[in-house]
Amino acid sequence: MSTIWTLAKKDLLLLSRDKLALFWMLLFPFVFAVFFGAIFGGQGDGSSNRIKVAVVQEGLDAGKEAFLARLDDRPVELVRVPRAEAADLVRRGKASAYLDLVRVPADAFAVFRGETAEIELGIDPSRLAERGMLEGFLAEASFGGLREVFTDRAAGIAAARKAREDLSVGEDVPLAQRVVLATFFASLETFFGAIDFTRGDAGGANPMAGPAIRTVDVTRARSGPLNAYDVSFPQAILWGLLGCAAGFAQTFVRERSSGTLVRLWTAPIGRSTVLLGKALACAIAAAGIVVVLLAAGALTFGVGVSRPATLALAIAASAFCFGGVSVLLSTIGRTEQANAGIAWGLLCLLAMIGGGMVPQFVMPAWMRQIGAVSPVRWAIEALEGGIWRSYSIGEVLVPVAALLGFGAAGMVAGMLRLRRI
Repeated sequence: MSTIWTLAKKDLLLLSRDKLALFWMLLFPFVFAVFFGAIFGGQGDGSSNRIKVAVVQEGLDAGKEAFLARLDDRPVELVRVPRAEAADLVRRGKASAYLDLVRVPADAFAVFRGETAEIELGIDPSRLAERGMLEGFLAEASFGGLREVFTDRAAGIAAARKAREDLSVGEDVPLAQRVVLATFFASLETFFGAIDFTRGDAGGANPMAGPAIRTVDVTRARSGPLNAYDVSFPQAILWGLLGCAAGFAQTFVRERSSGTLVRLWTAPIGRSTVLLGKALACAIAAAGIVVVLLAAGALTFGVGVSRPATLALAIAASAFCFGGVSVLLSTIGRTEQANAGIAWGLLCLLAMIGGGMVPQFVMPAWMRQIGAVSPVRWAIEALEGGIWRSYSIGEVLVPVAALLGFGAAGMVAGMLRLRRI
């Protein structure tokens, strides 16, 4: 056993000096976790959910700016640009839509005179959801002026008086309609002067301002991952384990091509001992990679541990598994280049069907069934069991047993192949 441990220390020392191998084992998996964690939800301020709209800046006046101000509290990001640039932004995908406020009535009661807002909305016809939302926001903003005057007595009186005065000098409204509207605006001015909006059952609040909504925080009971990084980090850890297995396999081939392996075999140790030493070094490095990545995930993105004992068992089984896989991979390919190509080809295939690239819950049923032949699938399940699935020791035994089986099979197959080399 001391010989195996000595050989393992030698390989671990060589690994610590290989900066490129450490990148693929530690830094690349971390970048992978951050990238896919951000894609599948991440943690943001919600700014990416705002609809970017280009507003044609020609012809904007105080009334149109007041109209645009009513969109400020909506999930819309307004960018004022020249008309020639507005449509181009939409065409190039830099904005979801553009607005040209052709005509916006100057006062709230213009609708009673038949004056309506005229707005040009430029948007890709395939964006049905954004189109529906924007049309709703624009309709609400069009009638927002009425709500404002009905929630402010002074503003209401002033608006009704101005509408009546404008009507008296206007010549485009038929006489009969002008008489009706003049009577209506006069009555409305009297109404605003007589009614007290602050009295009533609203406890001093203005009932015209809308319903009084009291928000109560109710936290939904969660049985899944707390955030997207709980899902992406087990996947990323697997890429670290795959890099570890491939890296140690290549060191075996490198030593064989450089003659180091021949000198080891002339020593009073067997070939199996050499492979076991490499398997032990790979397993130790693999366990260290898992711990480092989990610590980084916990410190940066709040990746938690729901069952420490389960996670410890999963880490040990995964380390043993990929230590055995490394033994098998080390006997494939007689040159370092051939070994790297074959090993990474096989590992990427196992990652694809095992959920190392895309989470298994988004895969079709038949692909999830095929994934059972990949140790990646069982390692991810075991790690998730300790991170967010809250597996008990009994529940994690199936994936752990599968990992131990893959590891033992890889070790035996590697030793059998070694006898033929």
